[in-house]
Amino acid sequence: MKGVVVGINNRNGWVAVKLSNDECSIFESLGGYSVEVGDVISGEIDDVGSGCAYNHSQEEEMDIMVEFISLSLSQVKGKLFP
Repeated sequence: MKGVVVGINNRNGWVAVKLSNDECSIFESLGGYSVEVGDVISGEIDDVGSGCAYNHSQEEEMDIMVEFISLSLSQVKGKLFP
């Protein structure tokens, strides 16, 4: 699955991605990866659990933990910044 970063919570390392199917996922970046709003991400970002993703904009592989899937943009705001 492929998507675009739409939000980042730097306090807990959570990254929100709008997927190509217009749903959103939130994953935790498990490392000191450089992620910015607008970055294009692909990989295991549409299934809850640990996985790998690739940040095409930063040309970097990332270890991630997907926390939430199948969210709307309004749900993302509530989960990302409670």
